[in-house]
Amino acid sequence: MAGGSQISITKTGITITTNGKIVYQAQQHELNGPASLERGIDLKGFPSYDPYNEKFKLVLPSGEAMSNIAYQISNNEQSFTALTDDEGLSEQIHTDAEQELEIGIQWMSLEKEEDGEQE
Repeated sequence: MAGGSQISITKTGITITTNGKIVYQAQQHELNGPASLERGIDLKGFPSYDPYNEKFKLVLPSGEAMSNIAYQISNNEQSFTALTDDEGLSEQIHTDAEQELEIGIQWMSLEKEEDGEQE
């Protein structure tokens, strides 16, 4: 620590702490995120890059992907509803902390109507 400012370098990242301002002096400035960071959504459906993420794949007992099936992912406070893609995958859900998520399938969307019959 020098004059109340500090640079901490650990295996999990770099932290710069200061009570003053940070001045960058260089010919060019480039601030990029990690190349492996994938954009997902939060449980409100907004784009998110939060570090904790999960994607679900829905498959039948035969192993066939359940494509275009309505699902809901939720935690204790929020939920997100969408359709699986052609490979049976959900959206990638991002959260700011590790938490338990539940996924539910809207089973009515799986039932097929017989000709001449109504649900």
